[in-house]
Amino acid sequence: MIKIDKDLITKIARGTEFLGSGGGGHTYISEFMALQLLSEKKTSYLIEIEKVPNNALVLSVALMGSPLIFKEKIPNGIEAINVLKMLENYFGEKTYAIVPVEGGGLNSLTPIVAGLNANIPVVDADGMGRAFPELQMTTFHLHDISITPMAISDEKGNTIFIDSIDNYYGEWFARGITILMGGYSWISFYAMTGKELKRAAIRGTITKSASIGEVLISNMSNEIRMREICKITGGSLLGEGKISNITRTKYKKFYGGKIEITGKEKIKII
Repeated sequence: MIKIDKDLITKIARGTEFLGSGGGGHTYISEFMALQLLSEKKTSYLIEIEKVPNNALVLSVALMGSPLIFKEKIPNGIEAINVLKMLENYFGEKTYAIVPVEGGGLNSLTPIVAGLNANIPVVDADGMGRAFPELQMTTFHLHDISITPMAISDEKGNTIFIDSIDNYYGEWFARGITILMGGYSWISFYAMTGKELKRAAIRGTITKSASIGEVLISNMSNEIRMREICKITGGSLLGEGKISNITRTKYKKFYGGKIEITGKEKIKII
């Protein structure tokens, strides 16, 4: 069990931006919210997945919608409490722990914000290992854990309950409501037991992101920094260069893009 402090939040923020691979949103606002809660003497802990009792209630908390709008449309700070309370009332029990759904981008810190706000521990695990755009793109979904019941809330205090026939409909309804709420919302979903969590989650994602973040903010040379990151992630260096062009595109509900990297070496992608 690790007490969540300013140093850990900073490391996680930098590491999850790396694991987002260009997606998942910038961590600035969620990092700021977490640091603000720490300044208010709120506490939470990062716990190993094995410490969660098999019959305990575990919930995911995440931001849904546009990270860009999240930066411009200021949250009120109690959205996470609203969605947690709605599902706790539904199940008739308290949440034992919160598990992140994404290992990359701002949704790695959103559960920490919720954990600090509600004094609930956060599990060192997630359902993606990086960032993906849709709610069903998780290992939880692959292990037949339902997205719903889901609670969804906005910054005004509106809170809506969703119960869908499958995870695809759950994603579809939640996205439509998120658009009506102004482009982003807070959600609590993927309710599971500790036993289901141990079967479905990717272990150690949050501490891995903290290890990556520690390397990124260090005073190591770029060469040593990349070597250490490859060691932590099990990755390999494909090539070196500078980003010379960025092209952004909109495809249906999402934004995407391409980057051009110019360097002396040829970058081989397999």
